[in-house]
Amino acid sequence: MCLAPSQVWRDGEPYLVVGTPGSHGILQTTPQLIVNVVDHGLDIQEAIEAPRIRIGRGTLLGLESRFSPATVAALGDRGHRVHDLGAWSRVVGGAHGVLFDPGTSTMWGGADPRRDGYALAW
Repeated sequence: MCLAPSQVWRDGEPYLVVGTPGSHGILQTTPQLIVNVVDHGLDIQEAIEAPRIRIGRGTLLGLESRFSPATVAALGDRGHRVHDLGAWSRVVGGAHGVLFDPGTSTMWGGADPRRDGYALAW
């Protein structure tokens, strides 16, 4: 089993913490979450809700159906066999996370609608 909750630090301060169940899929889901926040500027809930990919054997890719048809076609043009996982698939994990704003000392929580859970603070 693979357990890999992850922390991202920025300028010596905590910036992002994410985790997801999913055995070997953890190592596919976690980078997608981090890229969504760090590279694409999504907030934690947007990053968690964004459609995800699950890599299969060989050229097989499982994609949630919320990817654009152009993205699916481009992957097919590159030789991938694309499998539709449906709009919200448990196969791609059930991530939860916290995004820190050091400027305001605010923490933003996010929970995945693919699985049970919620963000709560007090």
